[in-house]
Amino acid sequence: MTRIRNHPMAALGVLVLGLFMTLLDLTIVNIAIPSILDGLHASLDQVLWVLNAYSLLYAVLLITSARLGDIYGPRNLFAVGVVIFTAASA
Repeated sequence: MTRIRNHPMAALGVLVLGLFMTLLDLTIVNIAIPSILDGLHASLDQVLWVLNAYSLLYAVLLITSARLGDIYGPRNLFAVGVVIFTAASA
């Protein structure tokens, strides 16, 4: 715990990077919508429903992860989340 207090900017950098990854993940798909429409031969409404379902799932998991953070600690949960996100993105 004392190492974090000695390097608050490093801790802030990790948190900012995590927030950036989340926002990028939620918004980068908007750039690919035309390719998704052509590749899947879907209507815009169908693609937007899928994107909205993803955002809704994110909101539900955000609430759930807040409770898990209370149980297991926010630092541990953040580390597990970064590992899962990195593995899923690879």
